[in-house]
Amino acid sequence: MLAVEFLRCPVCQSALADAPGKLSCDKQHAFDIAKEGYCNLLRGKSRGDTKEMLQARRTFLDAGHYALLSSALNAMAGKALAHDAAGALLDLGCGEGYYLGRLHAHLLQQGRNLSALGADISKEAIKMAAKRHQTLSFVVADINQTLPFQSGCASLILNIFAPRNPAEFHRLLAAHGHLLVTIPGDAHLQELRDMLGLLDIEADKAEKVKAKLAPWFDALEEQEIVARARLHGADLLALATMTPNGWHVTDEHTQRLLASPELEVTFSFRCLRFQRRTQAAAV
Repeated sequence: MLAVEFLRCPVCQSALADAPGKLSCDKQHAFDIAKEGYCNLLRGKSRGDTKEMLQARRTFLDAGHYALLSSALNAMAGKALAHDAAGALLDLGCGEGYYLGRLHAHLLQQGRNLSALGADISKEAIKMAAKRHQTLSFVVADINQTLPFQSGCASLILNIFAPRNPAEFHRLLAAHGHLLVTIPGDAHLQELRDMLGLLDIEADKAEKVKAKLAPWFDALEEQEIVARARLHGADLLALATMTPNGWHVTDEHTQRLLASPELEVTFSFRCLRFQRRTQAAAV
């Protein structure tokens, strides 16, 4: 299902309307709706996470390992929407839809049925998201470009382990709208990264994120979540494969992970809540 009223043409920025099997604007730009119900509004080639990475992520998330993060985001979103829930929920960099799906279900339980839309540059991610979450809307789009959503359409934007486009986020949010950003904490997956020699977390990442967003957003809240889990071979492999480290997991890594005994792994997340400034500062 596509909430077309929140979308706009990626070519000319005109409003989009439903037509049989497609979306189109009054300038005759048309975009096919896939059988899963999503629409590809990307100008350029789909990139992003691979099918293998996404399937690993779904397996790992469905096992409940990051449910604590999802619950924390749901609580933070509740604060953000306490006084303003007229617009849509946007998950920009939504992957296969885990966090948006759980947030939408959480709000429904509270009697709040908001339109929810997700965007990701990976066509495979959006296909998986749309197939599972058929009452939500999903489009293929690049967060680093102008996004195919109407200005001021959102009350809340989720940005979870994804690129950030502050000017576009500011444009998409209604007045006083909120942005929730999640990044890895300093110790996130430290044991796994040490074991395989994988990518380190960027130093002072949270401060750099806040500085990048500062011209457009006021920082309201910051929460650190730290937990530890004992994982075995298949879960360790899924965890390594689902992250950006997935591009660097070799056959040797795979064999080591599958053969490894139980490993205690640290989960560390930084959740940041921002509010849209009425007027963006000069940059």
